[in-house]
Amino acid sequence: MTERRTISYEQLLSTDLSVAEPALVTGIDVLPELWTPAEVVNVVGDASVPIVHINNGDYVGGDIRSRTVADYYADITGDMPSDPFPYLAELSYDEHFPELARQLVDPPDLPDERFSQRVMYFGRGVHSQIHFHTGGSAMLFCIHGTKIVRLFAPDQTPNLYKVKGRNFSSVLVSSVGENSYTYDTSRFPAFADADYVEYEVSAGQVLFIPIYWWHSIQNLHDISLTAVYFWNQRWKGTWRDFAPPQLPPPGMRIDYWRNLVNSRVLAPLRSRD
Repeated sequence: MTERRTISYEQLLSTDLSVAEPALVTGIDVLPELWTPAEVVNVVGDASVPIVHINNGDYVGGDIRSRTVADYYADITGDMPSDPFPYLAELSYDEHFPELARQLVDPPDLPDERFSQRVMYFGRGVHSQIHFHTGGSAMLFCIHGTKIVRLFAPDQTPNLYKVKGRNFSSVLVSSVGENSYTYDTSRFPAFADADYVEYEVSAGQVLFIPIYWWHSIQNLHDISLTAVYFWNQRWKGTWRDFAPPQLPPPGMRIDYWRNLVNSRVLAPLRSRD
C-alpha cells in the first residue's frame, strides 16, 4: 500500500497537478459549522431529486428514480436496505440545493485548472464503482460521517480491467460495512496485484483526488454527507500544448483525447445552438 500524505493548501498551490498524488489537504474549511443529515433534510427535504438504485454494486447501471430527499432519508435511516441500494449521488448543490450551496466554501483556486461544479453525495452502506476523472482534479469535502477512499495510480490501469471506452473498471467490488473488497477473483486475477493508497476521510477533512487517479469511495453503516468539488484543466493555445507534461499511460489515453474533443470542440458548438 502506498503511503498516505497530508499537505497544506499552500503546498497544493505550488504543485504540478498533472503529476500530483492524492493527499489530505489542510487549511480549507468547507463550512463554518458542519451540517448533520437531519439539518440538511430540514432545509431541502421537500426537493424531488433523482436517486440511483444500485444492484450488486453496479453503480453505473443503476436504476434512477425520482424521490424526495425526506423520503430517501427515511429509507436509509431504518434497517439497512437490501439490493437495490438507494444512493443520492452526484447532484449539483447549485442546481438542486441552492439554499445549501450558499453556505459552502467558495471553490479554492487550483493551478492551471478552472472550477467546474460541486456535487452532493449523501448515503449509507453503498460505494461507487472504481473510476477516474478525465477533466481535472477533485476535492472531497467530508461534512458528516466517514468515507473510505481507495485510490490507484494511473500506472495501475493494467490491473484494473478498464471498461472499453469508459472511465470505469469492470471489477465490481462489494464491501458494504467493512473496509475490504470482495470481488470475482476468477475473472479479475490481476486486481489483487493493484497497488493503492487508502484514506479514511472524516467530517471536516478534505481529500485531494488528482486527475486520472482511479478511486472507489465507500459509505459504511453510518450516514455520510460530502461536497465534492470538480475542476477542469485549462487547455493551452495550440494543439502541441494540449497534453499535460505526462499523458496517462496506455489504456487511458483515449479518454484524455475524448475529453479534449468534448471540451474544446463539441461543447462550444453546443453552446451556439
